[in-house]
Amino acid sequence: MLDNMSLAQVIKRPTFWYHVILIMILVLAAVLRLYQNDRPFASSDHAELAAIVTFFYPRSLASLIEAPAPSWQALTSVHGMVPVLIGMVAMTLVGSIGITITEWWWNLPFVLISLMTLYAGAQFAKALGGQRAGIYAALFISVLPIHAVTSRSSGLAHVTLMALSQLLALWAVLIYSENPTRVSMRRASLAVSFALLIDLFFPILLALICAAAGLGVRHTTSFWERLARTRYLLTRPGFLLLPFMIILGNGVLMVASRLGWAFQGGVFSRLFDGSDRQIGIYGGAFWTNAVFVVGVVGLVVLVGLALAALPWLLRLDRRTLPLIWALGYLVPFVLFTRANITAYLVMGMVALSLNAALIVADLGARRSSWQAWGALGLVAVLTIFLGLRTLTIIFPLNFGSVIGAGQAQGGVFPDTGLKAAGWWLRMHTSSDDLVFGDARFEPYELWYYVRRPSLALTDAQRPEEPYARLKTAAQQPRIFLVPPDRVPLLFAYVEHAPSLLLVITDQEKPILHIYGYQPMPVAYLDVAQGNRWFDQAFGHAAAMFSLATTP
Repeated sequence: MLDNMSLAQVIKRPTFWYHVILIMILVLAAVLRLYQNDRPFASSDHAELAAIVTFFYPRSLASLIEAPAPSWQALTSVHGMVPVLIGMVAMTLVGSIGITITEWWWNLPFVLISLMTLYAGAQFAKALGGQRAGIYAALFISVLPIHAVTSRSSGLAHVTLMALSQLLALWAVLIYSENPTRVSMRRASLAVSFALLIDLFFPILLALICAAAGLGVRHTTSFWERLARTRYLLTRPGFLLLPFMIILGNGVLMVASRLGWAFQGGVFSRLFDGSDRQIGIYGGAFWTNAVFVVGVVGLVVLVGLALAALPWLLRLDRRTLPLIWALGYLVPFVLFTRANITAYLVMGMVALSLNAALIVADLGARRSSWQAWGALGLVAVLTIFLGLRTLTIIFPLNFGSVIGAGQAQGGVFPDTGLKAAGWWLRMHTSSDDLVFGDARFEPYELWYYVRRPSLALTDAQRPEEPYARLKTAAQQPRIFLVPPDRVPLLFAYVEHAPSLLLVITDQEKPILHIYGYQPMPVAYLDVAQGNRWFDQAFGHAAAMFSLATTP
């Protein structure tokens, strides 16, 4: 029903084409985030959320508080309770209707959430700079390499959730500051509280909340009047009470962890982990990390457009909020950083993308034709170079140093054979057998696939580190998971030489050896077949959420 409007009239409306283009961009983003997203978890970063949910799943009322895995401990995750709850609810629904729970289903809810970031970013930019800004914002974020790749993995869900929750919180506070009604105050309070349940660096978030409130203050040019009004808005009980309670609760949880009462210390405990350096100017490390996540051309263009927004910042224009957000989450990675810290740059890069959309839209809206063509050129350059880097950061492709090379967590990596090994071990070994994992296999992924006690390291710096532990381990493993090229390390450190039990192959090439002390002939297993058997045997809800180790 078009309410007496012809189809031609509807098509001519600007909002019609805005939504058509936005839907097309969302489809593009979904393809980048879902294509080949059904592969086995490649690392603990990928498997973390699935491992926590399956280990602490509430199997009964008694399991909420009883050992060995009281379910409430899942809420103490250092990456926040929200990703865990989303994963738990989503997989309960998937399993309850009889769908086989695979890696694709674990990742799907968080891919959909990442698409919400695109939509929210488009609406935010549209509110600040018009429809063109909204389209450009959605386009830039859709092909933003670090956002696209981290969005693919449930284990990195906290990162993309931080980007979304911060965007919603800053936008809600800006609206509240501009129009301080009871409704806007409650919405801002809820948005900030939600962000505090996820944000690992909450002092930065609180500073940005103050900045957003300050930008929204109208009818004054005095800095001190603006400051006083900001303080008044943010200290009203209707706004402050719920966020304060969340902060207090997170603090109590962190203390409980330090006292040994909780599995982990919640989101605030990450403040004590992070960088291992003293404060300084680490421009080289930051440049390396930033170039890795968006490519050199993408970084140069984004930074250049950030500089173009400085006049807005000097005027305290509301459109400068994305730039302030970017500075808040990028400057700390210059002052406190180390190599290969890339996922947490998502927030700053999303903010730079929003700023770029606003600047380009403003440039394109000017009367000069060369400025309009310049704006389109910037859109084309940024989209192409970000898009190409997105392909190389997800897939094993290389388009040269100008585009950038190297994959990030969430990308498509070769199958390590662990999933197929998990099926074989759970079918042929005892649940009490201690399993040794090479440095390529870390505790979370070992639990998810193998469901056996394990001897493994997280973030081993050298290949021999896990093997060296065999010399001092109180209990010697019965099973050893070793890639073919690491077999000499096993025999260099193990006390009693084990026998080869299984060779897992990929297109007839060995990718994983399983050694042990059971008297059995050597078997061979194709990795694809082993993966299918794992899903058939352990993908249904009863097996997935059980601590039992057999079908």
